[in-house]
Amino acid sequence: MKSFVVMLFIFLSVSAFAQPWRQDINQLLKTELTTSEVGIMVRDAKTGETLYEHNAYKNFTPASNMKLLTSAAALADLGANFQFQTSIHYNPKKLKNHILRGNVYFVFTGDPSLKIKTLNKMVKVLYNQGVHEIYGSVIVDNTHFMPPNHAPGWTYDSLHWAFSAPIGAVILDQNQVHLKFEPSKTIGSPVKIISGPGMSYMHLQHEINTVSYDYSMKNCSLLLHVNRRNTINLGGCWPTGSTGWRSFAIQNPALYGERVIEAKLEQNHIILKGKVKIGRTPKNIPLRIAHKSKKLKVLIVKMMKDSDNIYAESLNKTLGYVHSGRGSFLEGVDTIKEVLGKLAGIDFAQTTIRDGSGQSRYDLLTPGQISRLLYVMGHNKKLFKPYYNALPIGGVDGTLKYRLTSEDMKGNVHAKTGSMSGVSSLSGYMKTTSGRKLVFSILINHIVGKITKGRALEDQICQTLYQA
Repeated sequence: MKSFVVMLFIFLSVSAFAQPWRQDINQLLKTELTTSEVGIMVRDAKTGETLYEHNAYKNFTPASNMKLLTSAAALADLGANFQFQTSIHYNPKKLKNHILRGNVYFVFTGDPSLKIKTLNKMVKVLYNQGVHEIYGSVIVDNTHFMPPNHAPGWTYDSLHWAFSAPIGAVILDQNQVHLKFEPSKTIGSPVKIISGPGMSYMHLQHEINTVSYDYSMKNCSLLLHVNRRNTINLGGCWPTGSTGWRSFAIQNPALYGERVIEAKLEQNHIILKGKVKIGRTPKNIPLRIAHKSKKLKVLIVKMMKDSDNIYAESLNKTLGYVHSGRGSFLEGVDTIKEVLGKLAGIDFAQTTIRDGSGQSRYDLLTPGQISRLLYVMGHNKKLFKPYYNALPIGGVDGTLKYRLTSEDMKGNVHAKTGSMSGVSSLSGYMKTTSGRKLVFSILINHIVGKITKGRALEDQICQTLYQA
């Protein structure tokens, strides 16, 4: 009996000694963001044992933590070596004396990394193959992806900014253009707008006045609209002293592609007798020129470290196309749920997914689901390395470069961030001071005011977990 009491005392003492970090997290939740909703799940990365949970099975808007699911499904289903292909097709039998008496087809498949300069190189190859005159039309084939180009739940006031650029099969320079704002030193005078390179294929109309910062916060704001003809209309006001480049979404990527191709044909001395127009490539037209993107394991590094929505949504629609022949948002998310259901045993019946980037306000996930995925991926010898390598590293790079920068924390957290108005999230892997490896997911919703308050709480939780 005496030995039993001694052993029980030792057990309770050890347990009490092991609890402080849990108590510290509980205290944080009592004092920080008390009007917000916070969900946390912490697991042992080796065994999957639940070490801490708080609202772990409640639904939260995950923001860009959704990219953890999209990248995992893409690696599992498409493979780490998957590449996007952009191609030019024509019938060489119709080419004689440098004159092609037929159509040329440009086939786009949603490569999020495709640049205008790459397309120009492809047109130059077309010329070098002897196509100097085209007695037909140039067809821009964007049928790989289906409309709509914006996912359900994307907010209206975000659609004209670059992070909400439309997702069609034609993606050039990430379907965004850049303008530099240079306000006058004199209040009431016009703001000067300087166009970036891609604006030569767009139209710009602007009438913006310079105002004080206080006035801009209370009485007026920038008025922005980009129409289907790719005309950017800017109005309203802009605060003095706030200079710099801003990025805007191209609302009609197919039309933008038409204008780029037309310009590059002329630049490379190819005479077009017909028109550049949207269409479909017949199956019997030979492929003559092809460009392949970098491999998926490289592409997801940009997607995850920079939290790039274009990359995520292109992969989402690609998953849908590969599985059903329908490159749509909804076909893509159905594929994500199917793939991860089999891979990680995640039940999505009581949650909602509407896009691949987490930009949708309709997305709902639990910390339990995300931590489950991270745990399973951590034990997948084939997928884990490219998955883990793509994550931002605390104090080192990506969206975590300027967070978790203390000597103890730097380099110890590999995790995906997420943020939108009222939402902040952080989920990933970390190593504790004892060398223990953890999987964690922190989702915070209903933040009033600056999102930095949510990030601060996440960082405090990570610093506390470091003592586990």
